[in-house]
Order: sequence, then C-alpha cells, then structure tokens
Amino acid sequence: MINKKFYPAHSEDFIIEKNHMMFSVLAINSLARAKTEIDFVYDPGASVTIINRNHFDELQIANSKIEMSDYNMGTYGNSVPEHIWRLPYLFIGGFTVTNIPCFTPSNPKSTFNLLGLTVLAHFNQFIDMGKSKIYFELNEENLSTYNVTDSKAFLAEEH
Repeated sequence: MINKKFYPAHSEDFIIEKNHMMFSVLAINSLARAKTEIDFVYDPGASVTIINRNHFDELQIANSKIEMSDYNMGTYGNSVPEHIWRLPYLFIGGFTVTNIPCFTPSNPKSTFNLLGLTVLAHFNQFIDMGKSKIYFELNEENLSTYNVTDSKAFLAEEH
C-alpha cells in the first residue's frame, strides 16, 4: 500500500453541479496583467485543459503575444476548431502550475472549462466526497507519458 500525505492547505473545495465536480481556481496571464477566477470541471479523462472563450477573452490571451497554434480537437466523433496556447499561471491547492497547454474552442456556446491532464498529471489527488474536497500532492514521477513535461508545478508558499 502506498501512503501519501495530503494536507488541508493543499486542497480545493468542490461542488457537484450538473453531475460534475466543479471548483474555482485563479488563472493569471502575466503578459497582459490579466487574471480571473475560473470554475473548472474536474476531468482527469481530458487530455488537455480547456478554457472557454469568455475566460480566454478575460485573460486577454489573443492580445498578449502568447503563441497560439491552430488545432482541431477531436471529441465524440466531432472536430472542434480553434487554438492551443499556454497559460502562464494557474494556482491550485496551494501550488502554482506554469506554462500550461490549453485549448479554447471558437464557439462561444462551449461554456465548460475542463481541468485536464495538462494540469492534473502534476499531482497525486485524493477526493474526499464527505468533505467536498480535492487534495493535491506534487507528483514527482516522470510525466512524459502525459505530454506535460514542459509545464512546471511547484509549491506556491509554505503552509
């Protein structure tokens, strides 16, 4: 049995909304001095983190010299066009994750934000349903399997 230590300061409170675990974290685009709280669906089945068009605009991604690549995301037999780009900072569970690959669909009706493996692979996680908390511990294993090795996660401050 593997013993992990999950600390209360390294957790996020979640709610169940429309059958999804959701929690809010702070995203910052330091290049545009823009920040916003984003309500994410906890989605360890998503390979990439998805940020909707509204938050993309709030973070001023298109106007901040962040490199964007055209990309068609395959989902349930459909192809969704738009851009892959890198979010400078995301603060989650007392940690900072930097340089995160993200996808934003062109359709403004796509409103969900999904926290996928481009963030979650950096952490071991424990879900406490009774307390409505997700606990995070830095994953120090090799992340090459998850294609996130060029983003980084570190402790934001000592607790």
